[in-house]
Amino acid sequence: MARGIPRKLTVPVLALAALGLSAPAATATGPAPAAAWTATHDTGTASGTTTRTSEGILIRATVEGELSSSDGACYAAWIQVISDLAPGPLIKNATVCGTDTAAVGFQASGMPTTTYTLRVCRGTENATDCSVPVRL
Repeated sequence: MARGIPRKLTVPVLALAALGLSAPAATATGPAPAAAWTATHDTGTASGTTTRTSEGILIRATVEGELSSSDGACYAAWIQVISDLAPGPLIKNATVCGTDTAAVGFQASGMPTTTYTLRVCRGTENATDCSVPVRL
C-alpha cells in the first residue's frame, strides 16, 4: 500500500479507477464560471452571462446582460422559471425601442432542478412573436 494514503480511501478510489471513473472533486466554495448566452429574434438581440453560486441546498442564479435592437423596432426580453419541469409564467424583464439598449438582469434562488429561460420577442405587449427560448 502507498505510504501516506489511508487504507479507507485506497479501496474506493481504486475501485473507481478500475471503472474508468475518478473520485469526486472537493466542493467549490465560490461561484461557478459565468456561462454566456445569446438570444436573437429578427433584429432584436439579448446577450449576457449567468453565474451560479451555492447557498446550502439552493442555487442562486445571477443573470446580467443587454437587450438591443438594430432597426428601430421594439423588442422585449421575457424570462421563464421552470421548477421541476413545471414552467412558470413568462415575465417581461427588459424592453427596448429604437436603436437603444436596455439592461437585462435578475437574481433568483431555486433547487438544483430549477432552470431559467429567456426569449426575445418583437413588440413589448406580449410574448407571441419570439425567438426560441435560451437556457440561462
